[in-house]
Order: sequence, then structure tokens, then C-alpha cells
Amino acid sequence: MSTFDNLVKDLTRDVHRVQPKDALQFCANTTENAGPFIYDRGESPATSPLSTANPNPFANFDPATPTAQNPGDYLHPPTSAIFARRTSVSAESIAVDSGADEPLPVYPKTIEQTRRIKASIANNFIFRDLDEEQETGVISAMRELKIPRNEVVIRQGDAGDYFYVVESGQLNCYIRPEPLPPTWLTESPTNLNPQDMFVQPGYHPEFGRKVAECKEGQSFGELALMYGHPRAATVLSVEPSTLWSLDRITFRTIILKAAHRRRTMYEQFLATVTLLASLAPPERSKIADALVSKTYQDGEAVVRQGEMGETFFFIEEGEALVTKLQQSEDGHVQDIPVGLLSKGDYFGELSLLRRAPRAATVSAVQRQVASVKPRLKVAALDAHAFTRLLGPLREIMERQAEKTY
Repeated sequence: MSTFDNLVKDLTRDVHRVQPKDALQFCANTTENAGPFIYDRGESPATSPLSTANPNPFANFDPATPTAQNPGDYLHPPTSAIFARRTSVSAESIAVDSGADEPLPVYPKTIEQTRRIKASIANNFIFRDLDEEQETGVISAMRELKIPRNEVVIRQGDAGDYFYVVESGQLNCYIRPEPLPPTWLTESPTNLNPQDMFVQPGYHPEFGRKVAECKEGQSFGELALMYGHPRAATVLSVEPSTLWSLDRITFRTIILKAAHRRRTMYEQFLATVTLLASLAPPERSKIADALVSKTYQDGEAVVRQGEMGETFFFIEEGEALVTKLQQSEDGHVQDIPVGLLSKGDYFGELSLLRRAPRAATVSAVQRQVASVKPRLKVAALDAHAFTRLLGPLREIMERQAEKTY
């Protein structure tokens, strides 16, 4: 009987003997404790993880030394890593609907400083999808820091709390190979033992290999804004530098409170939309979570006739003009106004319902100079969310489309 067959036999016996509440986890733990093994056709003593005679029958296989395998052994065992539980991460809870609305910090900045911060965070995955309100709040809350030369801004292994944007100066990033010395987080790096120091070119004596440089307009430490994960690198200033810093609590408060306000506003708005009158409040809440706002300049087209569409729109505020290309008697093709949409109206559904090109062009109306009317602002719903959330309303929209278009 092969080693694998013996393992399965012993595992089955132990499951019957122990009768664990979570049989799958018991099997995973048992397999992991058994260590690495290969399938062979040779004889191997049967051993159970509960046995005492030989707790690890596979100890003679050294994972550091590759073992030659028989070409016929086409099956290979999974590594124990697949049974390992993923490390948990967490962050503070933020009360977004509490009665107390403490003012968020605001630090003054010049127009040029604001522009540089915007440019620095524009392509960062954490800030990429912020709306205008959230971005303004985040930038306003960044505090200026003056950093002297040779100061450690963040230290590998420390819990992260801040994100930084470089206003001026230069900082280097270093990574020390794991595991870190036992006294790394409790003592000054200058107290490290000589054997823990680095002498190779491109290495800092204490902090390890240099992996990056952070100069004006660059940023670092963004993972700290999501959760208190240990820092992956050490960042050291190599010249006097100026940074803009943002802490995690402030960032999450700005994002979550803005999202909560937007969700509440959408729920109130969707309650006024005739199309959604038949939906229950929880269903409208799901739609509110999926909407994305966008504002258009006067005369700017939201959708164009003939284009394929992937988005459905509600009008939050302002007005939109609906036009269609028509050929006149003299052969000229021109845009003919066919409708005017206002708050609570919707458009773009026909292209998604019938998988057809847009039937008309919808543009923001051209307002008068002294007009007090707001600019066109729409709430967009992508094709996937449209199908998933508005499927029950398909017949209603089909009937309405036949009247409108």
C-alpha cells in the first residue's frame, strides 16, 4: 500500500475516532501536520497524526532538497500553504450617522500646492475613484511636515497610521530581509549587533537594500489609510524635506461620511423617481449604492446617437436636451430636438434593454448667462448593475421606450 493510501486510511480512521465538528478543517490540519510528501509506489509504515510511535512519517523528506520523482507519478500533493488561514487585517469603526458631527481638520495650501498634491494622488488606486467632495476633503486635511536630513519617517515593521506626499526634498526607501532582528522594534538601530549590519553596495547599514527614491510629487504609505498593517519598508530622508501627511482616521472619516451623505441623498432622490415607485426601500438602497455621480458642462453630450451604450442615467439636477439626427427634404442632416429631461427623469435604457446603438443624443442644456438653474448632474448605473437591480422593471421601461423613441 502506498504512502498516500496509508495516509487516507489513517485519516479516515481518525475522523471516525475523533468525530470533529468541522471535518474539513480537521482533515486540513491533519494533512498540514503531516508535512510535505510525494506519492510513491513503495511501502511506507502507516502512521496516524494521533499516533505516538512516529508522529511524522515524512520527516525524511527534506523540502530544501528536490526529490527525484518517477515519471509515472503524475499526481503531486498540494502544499500545506493552501490550508493556511489568511492573515486578518482590520481598521477602526467609524460612526457615520452619529449625531455629533465633529469638524474635520483643514490646513491651508496654495493653489500650486493643491495642484501638486492632486497630481501626486491622481493615479493612486486608493484615491482614483474619489468624487469631488471626497478629494477636496482629503487634500484639505493634509498637514505639512518639515523633516530634517537623516530622519526616519516610517520604519519597517511598525504599525502604519499615515500617508505622505512629498512636497520637496528626497527620501529613500529600504527593505531589510526577514526575519527582523529581535530588538529591531524595541531598540535604536545603532544598537544592532555588528553581524546584523550590512556592508554591501546599495545597502543601508541598518535598514537594508535601497529599493526606491521618493522625490517631489511622489507619495508613500498609502496602505496605512486602509488598515494598520505593518510597514513593508523603511523611509529615510536624505536631505531636508517637506511632506504632506494624512492619518487613517481622518481619511476614513472623510470617505465614509461623504459616502453616507451621498447614499442618503440618493435614497431620497430615488424615492421621487416614478419608475422606481414599485420598488421596496431596500431595493432602492441597493441602487443608491451602485450609482456614480457626474457633472456636465453646458452643451456637453452625455450620450450620442449611434454609439453603443453601457450605462443608464438618472438626472439628479439640471436639464438635458434630447435630439435626433433627421434628414430634411433638401437632404441635409441636422439635430432635431425631441424632448427635454429634468430632475427624476432617466435615459440610456434602450441601448441596454435591446443591445442596440443609442437612439438619440442627450446633452446638457445651454443655460442663459444669468440663469440660476444648476448644471446637469447625472447618476450613472453601469450595464451589469442595471441588469441585476432593474430587471423587475424591464417591461415598464420597454413600454415607456416605445412611447418616447
